[in-house]
Amino acid sequence: DAEAASWYRRAAEQGQAGALAWYQRMAEQGWSFAQYDLGSMYAKGRGVLQDDAVAVGLYRLAAEQGYVAAEYQFGVMCEAGRGVPQDETAAAVWYHRAATAGHPEALAWYQRTAKRGSSAAQYNLGIMYRYGRGVVQDDAAAVDWFRRAAKQGNALASNSLGDMHADGVDNRGRGIPQDKAEAMVWYRRAATQGSALAEFNVRAAEQGQAEALVWYRRLAEQGSSVVQYDLGAMYARGLTRKGRGVPQDDAEAVVWFRRAAAQGHATATFHLAVMYADGRGVSQNDTTARTWYRRAAEQGQSDALVWYRVMAGGGYSFAQHDLGTMYANGRGVSQFDAEAVVWFRRAAEQGLAESQVNLGLMYQAGRGVVQDSVAAVRWYRLAATQGHTGAQGELAMMYATGQGVPHDDVKAYMWYDVAARHSSGENYDHYVHARDAVAERLTSAQIAGAQRLAEEWNAARAHVP
Repeated sequence: DAEAASWYRRAAEQGQAGALAWYQRMAEQGWSFAQYDLGSMYAKGRGVLQDDAVAVGLYRLAAEQGYVAAEYQFGVMCEAGRGVPQDETAAAVWYHRAATAGHPEALAWYQRTAKRGSSAAQYNLGIMYRYGRGVVQDDAAAVDWFRRAAKQGNALASNSLGDMHADGVDNRGRGIPQDKAEAMVWYRRAATQGSALAEFNVRAAEQGQAEALVWYRRLAEQGSSVVQYDLGAMYARGLTRKGRGVPQDDAEAVVWFRRAAAQGHATATFHLAVMYADGRGVSQNDTTARTWYRRAAEQGQSDALVWYRVMAGGGYSFAQHDLGTMYANGRGVSQFDAEAVVWFRRAAEQGLAESQVNLGLMYQAGRGVVQDSVAAVRWYRLAATQGHTGAQGELAMMYATGQGVPHDDVKAYMWYDVAARHSSGENYDHYVHARDAVAERLTSAQIAGAQRLAEEWNAARAHVP
């Protein structure tokens, strides 16, 4: 519990070996609090040798899981260039994540940066105050920060000011008095600053919604993924309470989200996943939804990563496997073999063959775990008996080379033969070539025996439901 963790931390900071080992084990198992605390120890040299590179790696792992204090500290490391090349842009991203979650020091950094004239910080503060993200909702403060950013040419801020003036006060008393003329001033300014969405709003007011929509669709057809995403969002959201936008049309939203996603727009990819998951505009399909969630997460889309962690934490083996793959390959998250092993193991223990073979590969290569050929064989065998041809090939190779099991060419031949019978294309050619290479070391009687074993295995497998 929290109190126990506090005592472990104190002991670890004093150099107590058992406590430090406990922290390292918890961090390797993916516990964000342990990653953060251990990162702090390395950053400050408490209980361990000071090492910024190790500290920043641990902070990032915890930050990627949404641990707010780690988001802030990772931003600090990026800004100062400690353990990573100095990167003020990356620092701002992490400060923003922490600030919107209510981290006081991150919010203070944002306010200082905004007051020094950063239009990006001013715009983001405006968003935070408008929607009450990390701060008390305050329309006047939102308008103030949007104005400061807009005067520096920030098109997003100008468009947001237009929206606030166009929408007026809502039924909860939030907002500012409606002023359509003032809204048009800001929409026009945003349009001249390059905002296509603001140009749509101007055209809608001057030419009507239908004409504006024709123009905006034409712009989307020309290939802008940003406009395609915006158009999808407009159709998914429907008309605002003041009649702005377009009538809701989920099927049309899916069309534009899909087109933007095809160009690599991560947020559109995430929203397409949501549409499939909810059955909005398409037939509900969890398998297709997971495909799009995975693509969005691999692009680093934060909402998709959160969805994956929730599903993985809830025991869904497909999510555990996909998270393991992301960490193993560094897609959407920092590459971290120990974290990959954690998620592969959780899925493998539930019987997911793909994770079993991946865990075997991690043990065989010593990635994220101490190299252990015996453990690799155990996981290969579990996947192989489920019919995973890749695992069957790996198990054959282990018998052929005597890794993790006594050298046995008969069993090597048998598993290569089983893998070949259930493969095609290049994989089939590979397994046949490997089998025939093993056959050169066998007698005719041994080959016949290996073939009989393969046939018996295939016959037994054919009766498995």
